[in-house]
Amino acid sequence: MIESKEIVKKRALEGGAPTQGWVFEDADIIAKRPEMPQLKVLVATAQEFPTFTYTVDFVESLGRELNLAVTGQKDAKQALDTAASDFNKLAAKAGLQK
Repeated sequence: MIESKEIVKKRALEGGAPTQGWVFEDADIIAKRPEMPQLKVLVATAQEFPTFTYTVDFVESLGRELNLAVTGQKDAKQALDTAASDFNKLAAKAGLQK
């Protein structure tokens, strides 16, 4: 194992991404980050991300839009609509759709 349990827990408590499965069920972490049980389900049921010529551009768009929605700077539907529009433009640019 590359990381010790203590380092993984410290990072998770400070808001970092979980890198080991037990983090989602640790009582101390859940007390500080109550979203962990839902995040565990999300990770377990995630679909493969589309990989194409402009994947990096799409990841940047999606990340930006999700951040705007989470911080309340944009309505969630509006943010997802923008990300979908960006994806469609990039897919067309890559020749994947018209």
